[in-house]
Amino acid sequence: MRAKFTFYVKLVKRTIPTSLPSVLILFGALYILSTHQVSARSAGLVESMVTTDPVRRPIAADAAQTLPVFLTITDLGIHLDIKHGAYDASASKWEIDDTAAYLTTQAATPMIYAHNRPALFAPLRSIEAGTTMTLTWQDGTTASYRYVKTRFVRPDDAQILSEKNDKTVILLTCHGFFDEYRRLVYFEEQS
Repeated sequence: MRAKFTFYVKLVKRTIPTSLPSVLILFGALYILSTHQVSARSAGLVESMVTTDPVRRPIAADAAQTLPVFLTITDLGIHLDIKHGAYDASASKWEIDDTAAYLTTQAATPMIYAHNRPALFAPLRSIEAGTTMTLTWQDGTTASYRYVKTRFVRPDDAQILSEKNDKTVILLTCHGFFDEYRRLVYFEEQS
């Protein structure tokens, strides 16, 4: 992250007079451009999946057909497809794009991650007690989860992958002006 910051500082020094207002305008514009992405589904232009009574179903790491394919947090306007994702430890990068959430089976507790953008997981910053999340599987069965807590870690904190919480799903996204932290949002399965 420090390298990214240094690059922007050098860019500002070369292209814009180094007055404080100019720097603030540049950083504000970069932030808005990097976070303002809206998909049709998250904008409410695509109806969310309709299912009947929830059927509890565990998230298993052993077969792709047992992974959820859709995530809904109605209170926050989050309606996202879920793809299978992975963390590449050698490159210190997550498999990720701007169109969906990703579920990694490399974590001891199921972990779904996405960018901190308005069309993805940015609304998690305003989560409140009592918020529920629904996961939907390919065959239409669902499981409901209730928000428990939020915590923040450094990006290099690999302990989050070995953290074991039964009946819990963790949502993961970036946090901070320069994405210097990771936001972990915990949901516990409802009985």
